[in-house]
Formats: sequence, structure tokens, C-alpha cells
Amino acid sequence: MGFPSDLRDKLLLWCDRHCCLCKKACDVFIEVHHIDPGGGDGEDNALPLCFDCHGKVSHYDNKQPIGTKFKSDELKRRREQVYDEFTRRFVPALHYKVHQSGRSLPDVGFSLTHLGDAPPVHVLVKLDTYVNGTLSIDTSLGGLRYRGGMKWNLNPKEGVAGHFSVCKEACQDGTDVRVGVNITVYDCYERPHRQLPVTYVYERKDNKWWLDPIDPVESAKQASGGA
Repeated sequence: MGFPSDLRDKLLLWCDRHCCLCKKACDVFIEVHHIDPGGGDGEDNALPLCFDCHGKVSHYDNKQPIGTKFKSDELKRRREQVYDEFTRRFVPALHYKVHQSGRSLPDVGFSLTHLGDAPPVHVLVKLDTYVNGTLSIDTSLGGLRYRGGMKWNLNPKEGVAGHFSVCKEACQDGTDVRVGVNITVYDCYERPHRQLPVTYVYERKDNKWWLDPIDPVESAKQASGGA
């Protein structure tokens, strides 16, 4: 079996027909290599290579271990570096925030804006509420739209203003409430770009949120008294 033609087309766009090992521009002299011969024909097992590098990764003699063989994890990381280099220009600067403007708990506002003139993108938004350091699974949070199950269409210089609900326990005085924000941007060639997650912490006395620029799980540990 070989890689599906639509997958091959997409990966060659992601690398701009450059080898994902040596970064040489290949034009038509490029192949999509199986990293693991038995690993299937999916995206994670595919590696666009020039003819020379394809020979290097395919014909290494384990009986004569001169030099250092390319390992699967290294090849995948190198591939992602090359994909990033040729697709990052399609990812716009984003501005997003959790806010409480004109709202009262359990209702919480969320805004997301595409800044600049980069091409249109799709965005997945996943919001996680933590109450006293514990993840709260609440189906009323906002459904698929705010749980990473529905891609948002975001055109250049377009903003989206919405809202979601937190659980009832978050409304009680004395509780620590945090919202973890995970954003994934899909560029015009359908490549995902995962943004680093951040946390918004609710300041009850002022009815507003402040940004804690760390992973939501680590931020929640602070709320629960963890190290």
C-alpha cells in the first residue's frame, strides 16, 4: 500500500517540496518515505525526502554501525521543523481572552481576533474549567464550540465575541476558579499549529480575570496547594 494521493499532496505543500532531512529544494525529485515500514500509510508515518536522503534512511546497515542511524523520533521532529519553516507564514497573530465584561458567573465571555493580513484559518478552541484545582467536566460549558469539537472560521482582521458557562460550584464564594485555554490553528493547507496553553484566573472581588501564562494543569496545582 502507498500513501493516499490527497495526503501526499498535502504533505508536499507543507514542506514546499523541500526534503525534510537536508532541507534541499527538490522540485519533482522527492519521495514520501515510510518512517516505519510496518507503520501504515498515515500522516504520522510519512516523511518527504530527496532521493539522496531517502537512500540514507532506508539502507543503513545495522551489521556495520558506523555513524549514527536516524531514529524514528528524530526523523519526525526534523520533519516538523521543516513543516514549521514553510507554513508558519500562514498562521496569523491571534488575540484572545477570557473576560467578564457585562457578565456575571456562571456566564463568562470569550473573544478571539485574527490580526493582520495572513490568510483565513480554522481555529479549534478548548476551554477547561478548574474549581479549587480540580478539572470540572460540565457539558454546559459551551458544547462542541468551546470543547475543541468544532472548527471556527476566522477571516483576516475578523473578531469573534462569544460566551460560555462554568459549573455552579464556580459561583460559590471562596472557590478558586480557573479556565485553561488551548488553541489550535489550522492554516490554509490544513496543517495544525498548537499554541502554548495558558490559564485565566477569576478575581471574584473585582469580577474579572487575569492571565496566568502557564499550563492550566500547573496553574491548577497552585490553587490546590500542590508543588
